[in-house]
Amino acid sequence: MTEFEQRRLWMFAVIVLVGAVIFAVNRLAPAPAPAPAIVDVPAPADLGIGDTALSPAQLGESSSSDWAMEGQNPARTRSTPAALNLPLTMQRTIGGARGDDSGSPPVIARGVALIELNDTLQAVDIASGRERWTYAYRGVYVSPAVAGDQVIVKVEAANEGRIVALDLDSGAERWSYVPRRLSSAASGYSGGHLTAPLISDGLVYVAAGQELYALDLASGAERWVFALQDLVVAAPALDGEQIFISDFAFTYALDRRTGGLVWAQATAPAIHFAPVVADQLVFIASGDALVALRRSDGSTAWNVAITGESLVPAGAADGQVFAKSTVALYAFDVRDGRQTWSHRDLNFVSLPAVDTDRVFIVSGMGAATRIEALDTTSGERVWSTDVASLAPTAPVIAGRAIYVRQSDGQVVSFWG
Repeated sequence: MTEFEQRRLWMFAVIVLVGAVIFAVNRLAPAPAPAPAIVDVPAPADLGIGDTALSPAQLGESSSSDWAMEGQNPARTRSTPAALNLPLTMQRTIGGARGDDSGSPPVIARGVALIELNDTLQAVDIASGRERWTYAYRGVYVSPAVAGDQVIVKVEAANEGRIVALDLDSGAERWSYVPRRLSSAASGYSGGHLTAPLISDGLVYVAAGQELYALDLASGAERWVFALQDLVVAAPALDGEQIFISDFAFTYALDRRTGGLVWAQATAPAIHFAPVVADQLVFIASGDALVALRRSDGSTAWNVAITGESLVPAGAADGQVFAKSTVALYAFDVRDGRQTWSHRDLNFVSLPAVDTDRVFIVSGMGAATRIEALDTTSGERVWSTDVASLAPTAPVIAGRAIYVRQSDGQVVSFWG
């Protein structure tokens, strides 16, 4: 074999080898992830979604037709002035199927749905169903809150966390704030986590570690900081001129503008469940009981327990306060704690969303999940529909629609 033939044979072998390597790599490499499944179905003209255009005077506000933060409003009552027409119809699914059932409920504000996916916050235009933007982060249960043209989220992972302000239209980061401390290994990472943001009158209230912070909405600058006696256990609630917060030992009432202490009451609040404020009372979970504290001085007005169940505050409307266990929702008269009705499921009952006449919940587990509407006065079920694989999170109401998270992170809506 001549030198030329040897060289040609060697080059041929190299080409074959390179081709084989490329073929093997392509066979082993995972297929690219499919694009988010977004259903492009225009919303009806009378859906009642919030106005997307704001005047300068409205930049610190949210529409009453929105569900702009966890609990719907600063008092965390989970009630709205909306009146949905039953039966609910026109099912529609928005968002990308890139999540799981551990994310926070969607937030609906100014015609945008904010949906938590795996390490991503997705903004979807309600009218078109199309994605506006995404924001990447590390963490879970970011609990978005919207005021004007800003989105406030909490981001926490691996004992690191911060509060982030995003532009609602673009998703661009405007400012971020790092709290002084979070939960730690010394406490078994129980308590002290960043809480769901609360926005009111140009201030962002959030707790972490053993502090409650009031931050300027526009800049993120500290307005005041209040030191708790122990690790915070749940997000704050606000009504009027007072803000209420609990740690492992006390429930506190503070002046919302200055952070000055109004009163502190020894309690044993449940972790992760914010107070509910209504009818001059502050409702908390203490031990296994639902406790009503007088907002004037923190004294106990009444408390109620259900044998074998642990109750947490779940909302309030029309002279009733709602509390839930894992498998039941209860209604109590705010005046004396008398139980007015209850609704049970074998597996799970969510926190409610309340319109003018009905209480909406997610119930069931796995493939056997449903949305139910209960009469606010009697607790009687007046409507329900089966929707497989709903996440164990609360529904939200915005405009004339109810939105519910699915176990894959997508959001299904029903209009009425």
